[in-house]
Amino acid sequence: MKFFFKSTWLIAFLVLSVSPILGVGVLHQVSTFSCLNEGGFAGVKAVKNLQKAGNFGLGAFSDIDGEMVFDNGVVYRVYVTGQVVKAQAEDTVCFAMVASFNPAVQFTMANQSLDLTQLGLILTTLRKQDQKPKPMAIRITGTFSRLTLRSVPKQKQPYPVLKTVLEQQKTWPLENVSGILVGFWCPDSASGISIPGYHFHFISNNGQIGGHVLAAQFKEGTLSYQELDRLYLEW
Repeated sequence: MKFFFKSTWLIAFLVLSVSPILGVGVLHQVSTFSCLNEGGFAGVKAVKNLQKAGNFGLGAFSDIDGEMVFDNGVVYRVYVTGQVVKAQAEDTVCFAMVASFNPAVQFTMANQSLDLTQLGLILTTLRKQDQKPKPMAIRITGTFSRLTLRSVPKQKQPYPVLKTVLEQQKTWPLENVSGILVGFWCPDSASGISIPGYHFHFISNNGQIGGHVLAAQFKEGTLSYQELDRLYLEW
């Protein structure tokens, strides 16, 4: 059974035992944000299958044991200790947002000092202001004067709700680090399905530092994005 629709984010749906829809402009999502919020931390999809669905994305591993950063076809796993490893093909995720990143807009920014709110305002200005705003996959590469990252500890069943897990998060500040922000923007109408607003994960150029981005001060680099007009969702 397969559901496939364009620019409609108010309908939740279920897909069972089907192959991924590939192609430009498709957001491939594993589970829903509502499920994650309620403690849906069991692994449901292997990394090797995510890599068939796209080359770019973010998410959380099973038991919420590590933040997922997916860039240029490589999936990284950031543990609560801050350790970063390349994920194994058989590792599973409980939540993921994945796309085949093919940006329509790309530009360079030099000698800037922009936080995430200011970067968001730039993207809002660039985004097409139509009645049904489309989600975007966003990649920001360059140097960051400051970053605050986080990960959370592995959970055991019976799983708590996400809010309880986030109370256990570990954070680490960084200064003058070069790397990549991998992220998405989704409209408010996506609430419950995807994560509304901006959501970024980070991986350093050397692949040794990463995590969920809580705060950032961008200095210089390149910003690129791609609008996504179709959603493929599976449990």
